[in-house]
Amino acid sequence: MNTSHNSYDPNVVIQAAEAKLATGDVQGGQTLFQSSLFNWVDDAQFGSVPNKDQLQEAIATLWISYAHFLGKAKQFKTASEAYENATKCPISGSVGRIWLDYARFLEDRSKVRSAQQVFLKALVGIDTTEGGMVQDEQDRNLLWSEFLTMMQTKANQPDLTLQGLKDAVQKEHTNQLDNIKEEQPSDVAGSSAAARDAMYDDLPVTKRPRLDSGSNNNPLPEVASSFSTTSRTHVITAEDVQVEEEALADIVQSVRKDPLFVSTWMVMDGDGPPSIPIQLFAAAPPKLSDPSGRDLLGDDLALKLVQRLLASGKAILSVAKGLWMLAGLTEEKTNKQLKSLDASMATNHKKLRARLDERLSVAGAAATAVQTVNELELANFEQECVQQRQKCLNETAWESRQLLWVQQLLLAKLGLSGFQGPTADAQELNLQARVCAYLHSAFFSSRADWKRCSYKNAGITGKTLDNFRGKSQTGQSSANEPEQESITKHEHLCRSEFHDESKRESDGG
Repeated sequence: MNTSHNSYDPNVVIQAAEAKLATGDVQGGQTLFQSSLFNWVDDAQFGSVPNKDQLQEAIATLWISYAHFLGKAKQFKTASEAYENATKCPISGSVGRIWLDYARFLEDRSKVRSAQQVFLKALVGIDTTEGGMVQDEQDRNLLWSEFLTMMQTKANQPDLTLQGLKDAVQKEHTNQLDNIKEEQPSDVAGSSAAARDAMYDDLPVTKRPRLDSGSNNNPLPEVASSFSTTSRTHVITAEDVQVEEEALADIVQSVRKDPLFVSTWMVMDGDGPPSIPIQLFAAAPPKLSDPSGRDLLGDDLALKLVQRLLASGKAILSVAKGLWMLAGLTEEKTNKQLKSLDASMATNHKKLRARLDERLSVAGAAATAVQTVNELELANFEQECVQQRQKCLNETAWESRQLLWVQQLLLAKLGLSGFQGPTADAQELNLQARVCAYLHSAFFSSRADWKRCSYKNAGITGKTLDNFRGKSQTGQSSANEPEQESITKHEHLCRSEFHDESKRESDGG
């Protein structure tokens, strides 16, 4: 047994992890929790511990505190995984307060149906006759009470009683077990213990079947059930959309505060200034020799991407259009800021030179000393201009990174191949840029989509288009001429389309 853990005091670990969180070392805090949990569970299973019940409670406290720690660090997905691992823990997985805290966590995140799944697994079990994971009667009473309160308040069933909830859950559980026995082949039944271990790999499940009428001819409550094998239809309600919208808005608005976002790019920068990362979308779509994208992505990735696009209808392409337009608008904003700063500095420089020349003209015998002072003042001004411009460039780089991070989050949420979440790895970014190039080509491929896809409807002006394609005030180098020629043709085609649309509108349709 590890002597450093003989006291099994979770408060020691919690305080040390909180201290690391205060300094921004989230990974260090996670390591503390994980190593302590590993050692304590190992001691409880294989060591000679005098009071295993006390150690079980300490481990449960550590699991819950670990999840709370991740919540404070805004790592909600990892926190959910921590709760999930806690419910599977061989030592503390049957402790009721773990399940209760897990359900409350999901409820606070507006994931009511997932919270229902947690209550069901704790109280009656899923696809098993062995009952729920929590067997302690006092813990079960508390879970039933909390389950009822949630159904009354969050599921809009204020008249539901505790007995009605229990009857509904038990009846549905019995019906589903009967269905499983009828449909399951006898040679793949397996052991009940193995089935119990496997059932927890599916959390959270978002199916919510409606129950039949109760014994008193009163409608029974809706209870989320993952043991339904007769229906695979998932109905998306307005509440679901609103919850997802709010969660997504929260993620997008808090990107700059995300420790992972900041640390990832700071590691990439090292000691140098921040640089603008690879952009996922170019101004103009690529010219593909193969419409399937195999020449750009390879056979396997192209096939997966086409299958995903066919399965989603227009949803993915619509999101891709929006992200492309957002890239153009962001480029316009940053170019305007830099141009305004340059103009302001040029004006101030001109005024300063005029003032210094005027001062020198009346210096007389002190001309040499005045000249020295003027040169020093001019050098300080130029240094200040360099710093201001670098600050603007740094901010532009971080805004580009924030845009890239948001694009990666959205495209990963759509389940696109190549997008597993935000990353700064150059190789992964290159792959993602090729995927987005194919999407770009796809949503520009149909002439019927030109009006919806146009720069005009995105609010992007001709000047914005020039900025977006990277055209500087001093002109383009010869190395970029083929690309610029392609973009110019694309711009001309866009504007021709705008002209044709305006003409049709003026002619009455």
